[in-house]
Amino acid sequence: GQIGSGGRSEKIRTYNYKDNRVSDHRINANFPLSTFIDGTTVGEAVAAVVAETREQATDAAELVVVDYEQLLSVTEIEDALKPGAPQIWAGAPGNVAGFNRFGDAAKADQIRAFYEEYFAIMDLDADFYLQTVETVFQTCALPKGELTFRGEPVDPKAIRRTFLLTVEGEKDDICAVGQTLAAQDLCSNLRPYMKSHYMQPGVGHYGVFNGKRWDNQIYPVLRDHIQSSL
Repeated sequence: GQIGSGGRSEKIRTYNYKDNRVSDHRINANFPLSTFIDGTTVGEAVAAVVAETREQATDAAELVVVDYEQLLSVTEIEDALKPGAPQIWAGAPGNVAGFNRFGDAAKADQIRAFYEEYFAIMDLDADFYLQTVETVFQTCALPKGELTFRGEPVDPKAIRRTFLLTVEGEKDDICAVGQTLAAQDLCSNLRPYMKSHYMQPGVGHYGVFNGKRWDNQIYPVLRDHIQSSL
């Protein structure tokens, strides 16, 4: 309520319903009116009394009864950011009051996109992934002639009419240099002109088929290889 001359110097707050704004004259700041009316901020007014004297205002305020509704709460930051978490303040959708970015935002987005694809490997079935690691890297079943598919042996020497291109990355720390090139020897019945190898400088395992070097350097090699084999 307001008791006195009504001058701006005596006002604590001005409530502007039309513009959904509360002006706090003590700190010279504006806030969304809806957050105060909803009572989502501790200590904010939930009722107003207008009277001609302080005594009348006091008597009227004592007659005000507020029926509070107990809302869901969240106390941990991680929980507040989860989908479906209770909305703490209408002025901060998703319980995020502010978001700041520092540094090279474009570069950060590029790195984030890379790792989202990188971690997509986690979507593989665990049994399939572990079987691949064991069969390909630990027991080396293919070069030993022990690899089978649906009960049938896999024999690279049986390849006679399909052109072969092997691609490796210079800095590959998963498939070391030479592991992919070994397919050239395993496909021993292919004529030399049907086999090609390309080593891409400066890339690791996931840089071979992803990113600018794939677009500008590796893909053109693959494209030309396919066209030449037709």
